[in-house]
Amino acid sequence: MLLGAAFNYLVLPLQIDPATPSAEERLNLNYAGLVLGGVFARAGERVGFGAWGLIGGGGGCLQNQMTGDCRERVAFFALEPELFMHVVVHRNVAISLSAGYRFVAAGAWSGPGSWGLASPAGGLGIVISQFD
Repeated sequence: MLLGAAFNYLVLPLQIDPATPSAEERLNLNYAGLVLGGVFARAGERVGFGAWGLIGGGGGCLQNQMTGDCRERVAFFALEPELFMHVVVHRNVAISLSAGYRFVAAGAWSGPGSWGLASPAGGLGIVISQFD
């Protein structure tokens, strides 16, 4: 059983639909939540495969790339199930690769709606746990 927390930050804000008022605006997303999951298969002592899911929330903004200011903000609920593989590199540390899909329920705003904010998700992470 895995129990933890995660914070996801979009490193490179996304180009918004060409129909938006300004090409200088980008979509920026940040969200966090509780992570629940488990390992369901092992390949030797060092490699594990499993599933986990994030349930939480966050916010998005239409960000001016020149000034960094947000013209408009929205709050959203996020559910992100993923499949993962981790490789234990030390008895308390593993490197993980994951892939899944981010489902979003967002409030009303002029930016992309809930399906526009939802997308495939992937991750590279460090897992701190007891792997003995």
